[in-house]
Amino acid sequence: MDDNEYDSLGATEKGPNEKMPLIQHGTSRYKPRCPITVEPVMFLYFLGTVATAPLATQYLHAKVADDLHFDPEQYHSNQSEDISICLLNASDPVVKMEQLVQEISSGWLQKFSLATMIPAIIVTTFYGSYSDKGGRKFCILLPCVGSFIKNVCNIVVVTFKLDISWLVITCVIEGMFGYYATILIGGMSYIADITTEKQRAFRILVLEVMLWLGSAISQVIIGYWVKADPTFLGPTVFITVLYGVSALYTFFLITETVEKDPEARFFTLDNVKAMLLMYARAPNGEDPSRVWKIRTLCFTMLFGTMSLVATSTVDVLYELNFPFCWTSTKIGWYTAAVSVATQVAGLLTLPLFKRCKMPEPVIMMIGTMSALLWKGMVAFANHDWEMYVAGGLGVLGILLVPVLRAVMSEQVSAHEQGTLFASIASIDCACSLLGGVLFSTVYEYTVMYYRGAVYLTMVGMYIIALIAILYYFIRSSRERKQNMVKKSCFSVHNHDDMRVQVTAFPEPKET
Repeated sequence: MDDNEYDSLGATEKGPNEKMPLIQHGTSRYKPRCPITVEPVMFLYFLGTVATAPLATQYLHAKVADDLHFDPEQYHSNQSEDISICLLNASDPVVKMEQLVQEISSGWLQKFSLATMIPAIIVTTFYGSYSDKGGRKFCILLPCVGSFIKNVCNIVVVTFKLDISWLVITCVIEGMFGYYATILIGGMSYIADITTEKQRAFRILVLEVMLWLGSAISQVIIGYWVKADPTFLGPTVFITVLYGVSALYTFFLITETVEKDPEARFFTLDNVKAMLLMYARAPNGEDPSRVWKIRTLCFTMLFGTMSLVATSTVDVLYELNFPFCWTSTKIGWYTAAVSVATQVAGLLTLPLFKRCKMPEPVIMMIGTMSALLWKGMVAFANHDWEMYVAGGLGVLGILLVPVLRAVMSEQVSAHEQGTLFASIASIDCACSLLGGVLFSTVYEYTVMYYRGAVYLTMVGMYIIALIAILYYFIRSSRERKQNMVKKSCFSVHNHDDMRVQVTAFPEPKET
């Protein structure tokens, strides 16, 4: 590879906090021949993962109802049926039974979340730092294999109609392989390896769009498939195949960007220590202000992403419930419509905001406000059109996460990217765990009295994130101005020193 290719990769470009080249010792000086790298595997993996959420929720709903000898399908809205739960009084025994099914299903969803996320959080702390020395492919391949094994087990559970508790065991298996958090480490770190600071936010957004696109397609597919195959076996097999294909793609088609260190070890406390030290102090030669910046951005991510990564199951229960009583098909189309609108809005607005030189914290605030309005309107929605308007208000919510990841990535050097994204993935896992338990619990205990209370809880999360972003913006702007003043004074001082030297040592006159 010639020098021009190396420079175009951003290997010699240094940001204000990237004092080392983006591609340095320990990483291959490699520019992908094809601009499409990890995007397909991320799309396939999240197509399966996002499809699993509504599938598991609806399977639980049907399984619990069957155990209680209750058939909710005959009461759900359908033009070919005369009876609809939405036409019944809230005190009707049928409505009460539906609420009981929702409560029990919500309780099982909490157990699934705990069984998956607790082991995922533990192993993720090792995977990220190891990827800086052991390679990125490892972090991309492992979750694909784990999810494949889990879904093979799910096929057995669904086929033989085993007890729901067996699904908890399959969730533990998936969590031990890192779940989606680990594949995010590998994918995001891979993108950071092959991009410059200027390219990074948009490339991360493209990666996020792959996740949302997978979400949109999977929702429509699962909606129709569940209606056509109430046994849930067909969709489960389809998801298993997706994970198998993603594993094969990773193994054969993704080129490693990190030159593996033969002394790299996986289970070592040094990996955990490296992640914790990132939030404690800056390495020698790095800007010490990066510590408070990373801490603030981490806090923002905790509250800003919890409502994004942990609400899909609650959303499905909310839409199945009174007064909407949506079918699986309608839920799929609604989710797909919101996802597509969000992707288009994100791809159009982020480059526009960048071209207008809008500060990244301002973009994050716009995304947070959009998501806040979305959840706030859903909390008070009573009609279908209000749900669609709420989704329209939230289309810019996609801007928060990719820009936040990019800003955090800019704070660290190239050899810390895997460690950084490991911490981000751990936060994602914590958000899924805490958010899944919190929102399911709130919904379980408030659905009888005020079903929208769970969404008001999400609004509170976004308000906290918005305050944190505002604090980051004000303080970082102030520090930037102070640094500019210091540089200006230093420049003037050096200029005066040069004038003194010229005066003290005049050039000899010609004789």
